[in-house]
Amino acid sequence: MGRTAMKAQEDQSWLWHRRLGHFNFQGLKILHQKKMMTDLPQIQAVEGACEACLQGKQHKKPFPSGTSWRAKAVLELIHTDVCGPMRTPSHEQNRYFILFIDDYSRMTWVYFMREKSKVFKVFKKFKNLVDKQSGRSINVLRSDRGKEYNNSNSTSSVKKREKHLPKAFWAEAVYTAVYLLNRCPTKAVQNMTPIEAWSGKKPSAKHLRVFGSICYVHIPIEKRHKLEEKTEKGIFLGYNTQSKGYRIYNLKTKKLIISRDIEFDEDAMWNWDEEKVERQSVMILKETQKTRRRNRPKKEESTSTRITQKATTIRKD
Repeated sequence: MGRTAMKAQEDQSWLWHRRLGHFNFQGLKILHQKKMMTDLPQIQAVEGACEACLQGKQHKKPFPSGTSWRAKAVLELIHTDVCGPMRTPSHEQNRYFILFIDDYSRMTWVYFMREKSKVFKVFKKFKNLVDKQSGRSINVLRSDRGKEYNNSNSTSSVKKREKHLPKAFWAEAVYTAVYLLNRCPTKAVQNMTPIEAWSGKKPSAKHLRVFGSICYVHIPIEKRHKLEEKTEKGIFLGYNTQSKGYRIYNLKTKKLIISRDIEFDEDAMWNWDEEKVERQSVMILKETQKTRRRNRPKKEESTSTRITQKATTIRKD
């Protein structure tokens, strides 16, 4: 394979790492090799660690820690807990979120609340949803005191850092992190993703894009004058699960909208201070083999060289 082809494949691997919430390359290769996700191209393992991942201190811990018993069917055991209050309210003024995680499939649901007193109301909504989807009823509901938040919180933190999003978008980052984790492999479920273990359907990669990217939303002709712009700038903030579409923050109206007719610029970000689009330059930490050999006799840690690339990577244990 020539250098140009190798570079193109490497760039593609970086891109899918970012599209799937900075998921590790080994996990991406498993997704492709075991055909756990449709429309996902072949992924190449790439050396290096992206700055966004390192700053987010992303770690994948066992879930839930200290638990040896595993459920043998969906809804046999549901883990849950509430996280909050957040110092900064979300764009929709929420300060809490609650996760429900099915022990058998590892399928995860997240809900946001302005007040912690709304927990029971949210639980009833969740119960009605999963009972209808599965044809079963919840057997045991267990609170794990926040242990299950390790992965979703770290992933959402990385997302906000990569595109330098305001803190008010934390809820969108958490929601998207959960959406992607449901489509990524886990040791607890063999040869399928959580969403397939729950629903029986393989997820698709066709619609995935880099969280926080600049996008351009098409304005229907009936909603604009002839001389007006055909598109409006926005920021991609996740996926709409109720109907096919993307969640977009419209930079003109300052509102969250749902749209399908969109063009993405995944290497661009919004400069919130100067209010303009900038090309993203992501720093990659890459350890060279020469440095390793030079430092090996001294038994010292290898130094790292910084290089600039279009996309990012980190390995998640």
